Amino acid sequence: GAHPHGHVVSTPATNEAT
Repeated sequence: GAHPHGHVVSTPATNEAT
């Protein structure tokens, strides 16, 4: 969850999948 890949960064750990 470091960098938002084009999706909304709500939690800094959820943005890792895409």
